[in-house]
Amino acid sequence: MQPDFKRCTKADIPVLQAVGSQSYREHYLHIWATNKDFYINLSFSKESLLKDLENENILYFLIFIDGKPAGLIKLNLHQAFREIPANDALEIEKIYMLKGFARNGLGRASLAFVENHAKGLGKSLLWLKVMASSPALRFYAACGYSVGNCFKIGYKDLSDDCRDMFSMYKKLTF
Repeated sequence: MQPDFKRCTKADIPVLQAVGSQSYREHYLHIWATNKDFYINLSFSKESLLKDLENENILYFLIFIDGKPAGLIKLNLHQAFREIPANDALEIEKIYMLKGFARNGLGRASLAFVENHAKGLGKSLLWLKVMASSPALRFYAACGYSVGNCFKIGYKDLSDDCRDMFSMYKKLTF
Protein backbone atom coordinates (compact mmCIF):
# COMPACT_ATOMS: atom_id res chain seq x y z
CA MET A 1 0.00 0.00 0.00
CA GLN A 2 1.79 3.11 -1.28
CA PRO A 3 0.18 6.37 -0.12
CA ASP A 4 -0.01 9.54 -2.20
CA PHE A 5 0.15 12.87 -0.39
CA LYS A 6 -1.62 15.85 -1.92
CA ARG A 7 -1.10 19.38 -0.63
CA CYS A 8 -4.53 20.90 -0.10
CA THR A 9 -6.06 24.04 -1.52
CA LYS A 10 -9.45 25.64 -0.91
CA ALA A 11 -10.89 23.30 -3.54
CA ASP A 12 -10.14 20.37 -1.18
CA ILE A 13 -12.25 21.70 1.71
CA PRO A 14 -15.19 19.28 1.13
CA VAL A 15 -12.84 16.26 1.19
CA LEU A 16 -10.96 17.62 4.24
CA GLN A 17 -14.30 18.03 6.02
CA ALA A 18 -15.43 14.51 5.16
CA VAL A 19 -12.13 12.79 6.03
CA GLY A 20 -11.52 14.89 9.14
CA SER A 21 -15.03 14.44 10.52
CA GLN A 22 -15.18 10.71 9.80
CA SER A 23 -11.72 9.91 11.18
CA TYR A 24 -12.36 11.98 14.30
CA ARG A 25 -15.68 10.22 14.90
CA GLU A 26 -14.03 6.82 14.41
CA HIS A 27 -11.18 7.44 16.84
CA TYR A 28 -12.01 10.22 19.30
CA LEU A 29 -15.74 10.65 19.88
CA HIS A 30 -15.55 8.57 23.08
CA ILE A 31 -13.46 11.26 24.83
CA TRP A 32 -16.34 13.73 25.01
CA ALA A 33 -18.76 13.65 27.94
CA THR A 34 -21.20 15.97 26.17
CA ASN A 35 -21.33 18.04 22.97
CA LYS A 36 -19.60 15.29 21.01
CA ASP A 37 -19.40 17.36 17.80
CA PHE A 38 -17.65 20.32 19.48
CA TYR A 39 -14.16 19.55 18.18
CA ILE A 40 -15.39 18.50 14.73
CA ASN A 41 -17.23 21.80 14.38
CA LEU A 42 -14.21 23.68 15.70
CA SER A 43 -11.68 22.03 13.38
CA PHE A 44 -13.54 20.98 10.26
CA SER A 45 -16.10 23.68 9.57
CA LYS A 46 -15.75 25.31 6.16
CA GLU A 47 -14.85 28.60 7.86
CA SER A 48 -12.16 27.04 10.05
CA LEU A 49 -10.54 25.17 7.17
CA LEU A 50 -10.67 28.24 4.92
CA LYS A 51 -8.97 30.32 7.63
CA ASP A 52 -6.28 27.63 8.06
CA LEU A 53 -5.67 27.33 4.31
CA GLU A 54 -5.24 31.10 4.03
CA ASN A 55 -2.57 31.00 6.76
CA GLU A 56 0.87 30.56 5.17
CA ASN A 57 2.15 28.89 8.37
CA ILE A 58 -0.36 26.01 8.01
CA LEU A 59 -0.32 23.18 5.47
CA TYR A 60 -2.83 20.40 4.99
CA PHE A 61 -2.20 17.22 3.05
CA LEU A 62 -4.75 14.63 2.07
CA ILE A 63 -3.51 11.05 2.04
CA PHE A 64 -4.76 8.77 -0.72
CA ILE A 65 -4.51 5.00 -1.16
CA ASP A 66 -5.38 3.74 -4.64
CA GLY A 67 -7.07 7.07 -5.35
CA LYS A 68 -9.29 6.90 -2.26
CA PRO A 69 -9.01 9.39 0.65
CA ALA A 70 -7.41 7.60 3.61
CA GLY A 71 -6.44 10.41 5.98
CA LEU A 72 -5.13 13.90 6.46
CA ILE A 73 -2.19 15.76 7.94
CA LYS A 74 -2.12 19.30 9.33
CA LEU A 75 1.25 20.94 9.87
CA ASN A 76 2.20 24.18 11.61
CA LEU A 77 5.37 25.03 9.73
CA HIS A 78 6.96 27.41 12.22
CA GLN A 79 5.97 26.43 15.75
CA ALA A 80 8.45 26.78 18.59
CA PHE A 81 8.91 23.89 20.99
CA ARG A 82 10.40 24.64 24.39
CA GLU A 83 13.85 26.13 23.73
CA ILE A 84 13.72 25.34 19.98
CA PRO A 85 12.73 28.49 18.04
CA ALA A 86 9.88 28.49 15.51
CA ASN A 87 12.20 28.65 12.51
CA ASP A 88 13.76 25.32 13.59
CA ALA A 89 10.61 23.41 14.66
CA LEU A 90 7.56 22.03 12.86
CA GLU A 91 4.42 20.85 14.67
CA ILE A 92 2.31 17.96 13.44
CA GLU A 93 -1.05 19.24 14.68
CA LYS A 94 -3.18 16.51 13.14
CA ILE A 95 -2.43 13.16 11.60
CA TYR A 96 -5.77 11.42 11.20
CA MET A 97 -6.43 8.14 9.41
CA LEU A 98 -9.73 6.60 8.45
CA LYS A 99 -10.22 3.40 10.42
CA GLY A 100 -10.36 1.23 7.30
CA PHE A 101 -6.79 2.27 6.41
CA ALA A 102 -5.24 2.13 9.87
CA ARG A 103 -2.62 -0.43 10.90
CA ASN A 104 -1.27 -0.98 7.39
CA GLY A 105 1.92 1.08 7.60
CA LEU A 106 0.12 4.28 6.69
CA GLY A 107 1.07 6.00 9.95
CA ARG A 108 4.78 5.26 9.47
CA ALA A 109 4.64 6.33 5.82
CA SER A 110 2.89 9.55 6.83
CA LEU A 111 5.48 10.33 9.51
CA ALA A 112 8.27 9.65 7.01
CA PHE A 113 6.59 12.02 4.54
CA VAL A 114 6.35 14.75 7.20
CA GLU A 115 9.96 14.17 8.28
CA ASN A 116 11.19 14.56 4.70
CA HIS A 117 9.06 17.68 4.27
CA ALA A 118 10.48 19.15 7.49
CA LYS A 119 14.05 18.36 6.43
CA GLY A 120 13.36 20.09 3.11
CA LEU A 121 12.42 23.18 5.10
CA GLY A 122 15.65 22.93 7.13
CA LYS A 123 13.86 22.04 10.38
CA SER A 124 15.80 20.36 13.17
CA LEU A 125 12.81 19.17 15.24
CA LEU A 126 9.34 17.70 14.74
CA TRP A 127 6.83 17.71 17.55
CA LEU A 128 3.22 16.81 18.26
CA LYS A 129 0.67 16.40 21.03
CA VAL A 130 -0.90 13.07 21.92
CA MET A 131 -3.42 12.00 24.53
CA ALA A 132 -1.82 10.12 27.43
CA SER A 133 -4.49 7.42 27.09
CA SER A 134 -4.00 6.97 23.33
CA PRO A 135 -2.41 3.87 21.77
CA ALA A 136 -0.70 6.37 19.43
CA LEU A 137 1.66 7.25 22.30
CA ARG A 138 3.41 3.88 21.95
CA PHE A 139 3.40 4.20 18.16
CA TYR A 140 5.13 7.60 18.23
CA ALA A 141 7.68 6.31 20.73
CA ALA A 142 8.42 3.37 18.42
CA CYS A 143 8.94 5.90 15.60
CA GLY A 144 11.64 7.73 17.57
CA TYR A 145 9.61 10.40 19.38
CA SER A 146 10.39 11.25 23.01
CA VAL A 147 8.02 12.62 25.65
CA GLY A 148 8.59 16.31 26.26
CA ASN A 149 6.06 17.21 28.92
CA CYS A 150 2.57 16.51 30.22
CA PHE A 151 -0.29 19.01 30.35
CA LYS A 152 -4.07 19.06 30.62
CA ILE A 153 -6.62 20.02 27.96
CA GLY A 154 -9.13 22.59 29.14
CA TYR A 155 -12.14 21.92 26.89
CA LYS A 156 -15.17 21.91 29.19
CA ASP A 157 -17.05 19.02 27.55
CA LEU A 158 -14.09 16.63 27.58
CA SER A 159 -14.29 13.57 29.83
CA ASP A 160 -12.12 14.08 32.91
CA ASP A 161 -10.11 10.91 32.29
CA CYS A 162 -9.11 12.16 28.80
CA ARG A 163 -7.56 15.50 29.72
CA ASP A 164 -3.92 14.43 30.08
CA MET A 165 -1.77 15.10 27.02
CA PHE A 166 1.88 14.69 26.20
CA SER A 167 3.99 16.70 23.85
CA MET A 168 6.42 14.46 21.99
CA TYR A 169 9.36 15.44 19.82
CA LYS A 170 11.90 14.00 17.44
CA LYS A 171 15.22 15.58 16.58
CA LEU A 172 15.95 15.37 12.88
CA THR A 173 19.28 14.32 11.48
CA PHE A 174 20.42 15.17 7.99
